[in-house]
Amino acid sequence: PTISSTVTPTSISVTFTVTTGRYFVARYCARFTRQTVSGESRPLATVTVCSDTASVVLSRLEADAEYSIDGTVTNTDSGTSSQSVPVTSTTNTTVPATPLPPQISFIGRYSIVVTWTALTLEQQNGRKIGYNVLVVNTSNNIIAVVFAGNVNVTNITRNILPNTAYAVSVNAQNSGSGPGLYSASRQVTTVQAIPGEPSITLTPSPTAVRVDISVAIILFSLREFCVTLTRLSVSGQASAAPPSMQCQLSSPITFSGLEEDSTYTVKSLAINTAGVNGSANSTTAVTSPTAPTAK
Repeated sequence: PTISSTVTPTSISVTFTVTTGRYFVARYCARFTRQTVSGESRPLATVTVCSDTASVVLSRLEADAEYSIDGTVTNTDSGTSSQSVPVTSTTNTTVPATPLPPQISFIGRYSIVVTWTALTLEQQNGRKIGYNVLVVNTSNNIIAVVFAGNVNVTNITRNILPNTAYAVSVNAQNSGSGPGLYSASRQVTTVQAIPGEPSITLTPSPTAVRVDISVAIILFSLREFCVTLTRLSVSGQASAAPPSMQCQLSSPITFSGLEEDSTYTVKSLAINTAGVNGSANSTTAVTSPTAPTAK
């Protein structure tokens, strides 16, 4: 006989053509021997499937799998034919299987390291190109889609912010059919970050200093500002005094009851639940003397 085949992602159908002794054929048998899966050598023992019609189907196969096929026919008059000339047939590709939910191996302020279980060769359903990692926020807005290639780990830094909740999922794609479905998501909240360095503006009067504080980057949940005031001199004469600190949630902070014509150093802190950031250098404030009263 001669044989021809048609394929789907999971089956191969073989059709027999018999030119001599075709009468009283009682049995058609095809032998299937797997050679490769997705281009990799994956030989499998031969499977023989028989039918009383000229069409034989082998099903429940892997996608993108190459088989060598030959066949025989048997009639009631003369017995069984010799094997046909083998043909090679490859099942179609289909989208890869859906991966398991990813794991989060590291959580930072501005990054998330994501890992996942790689698909088996059979689950790839074709020649795999790689994996995509999807990150969405709590409003289901897409934050990032990162192509990770043919590995099972990636570091996500694009658009990641501190103290923010995200959902992370992964899918696989192959060269024959494109991307499969995304996995169930894994929830993660990034680490809180300390505030940016505060800057201050000083407004001294004869007996007080007002301190206005601003922070360019608060980075969530600012707890309080703190300001330390330390006297250095009075009327030009050295006169050190222990530092005084005031803390409150909002700006400005005002120190009152100070000495006139005195020099003070001022340092500020911005504090949130992640930590403290202080001004790198102190700033000097000088209270003014009271103008004399005319007599």
